[in-house]
Amino acid sequence: MDDAQYEKDNPFADLNKLNENLAGLDDRGLVLSLAAFLEYSLGKALSIFLLDNKASKDLIEGFNAPLGTFSSRIKACFSLGLINEKQYKDMEILRKVRNKFSHSWENMSLEDEDISIQISHLNFSRIDFEYPKNNYERIKKSISSLLIELKIITKGISDGKQGVKLIASHVNIGFAGNGFNKQMEGIREDINKIEVDLNSGDKRLTEFAKHKAELLIERLPYVSYNIADLDIFSAQLTDVLELNYEILKVIGSDEYRVLSEEEKVELRRNLFKGLREKD
Repeated sequence: MDDAQYEKDNPFADLNKLNENLAGLDDRGLVLSLAAFLEYSLGKALSIFLLDNKASKDLIEGFNAPLGTFSSRIKACFSLGLINEKQYKDMEILRKVRNKFSHSWENMSLEDEDISIQISHLNFSRIDFEYPKNNYERIKKSISSLLIELKIITKGISDGKQGVKLIASHVNIGFAGNGFNKQMEGIREDINKIEVDLNSGDKRLTEFAKHKAELLIERLPYVSYNIADLDIFSAQLTDVLELNYEILKVIGSDEYRVLSEEEKVELRRNLFKGLREKD
């Protein structure tokens, strides 16, 4: 079993390990361990939420990654709606307390006045109903509860496929000409021109011709169909599909094929039947 599958099957395994490691730690060890684990967990939540590509990975990991710091990950998760305001404020408190300990070589305590004030603003744990006797218990219980919530949030994103959805799109334009037949004539002229350009021997022109062919296929749905007459409409759809195969042939695609007359008749019949049932 690989690490990703193990983590999916055992989402709380690393959190359980953290809790084992927290036993017996002093104030500095507790704060630094909780903060390090939270920073790691925020990174995991972001990586699962964002699109799965190199750009997303570069945002989170590596030297100088924009979302590679504790602070940036907290803000990003709050801005993206992965955590609520209470969770955000608790994370910010932990971050500030963490900075106190990590930026000083002197002995420090969670009972120090300035740190104690910060901890007093933490929300109480939502899973432990025993009143914390001191700041050590307060920060441990509050942040442990927060980490469980973040784990549940992250698992929900992964299981429910609730990450970022691609909303970007390209523009496509229709075809010049009045009516279906005129537009089909224009498309065939475009195919002939593409074929000439592909055989020009000019590398850049060849690349442009392939680009133009791919766009032509994308634009085929924008032909002016006669949707008022289902019989004509189904025949036009078949003609356009055949034209699509012609373009694929020109650019040398393996998806090219020739429709037999029997296939065309069957296709028109099925399209007509499907359109009538939909209507």
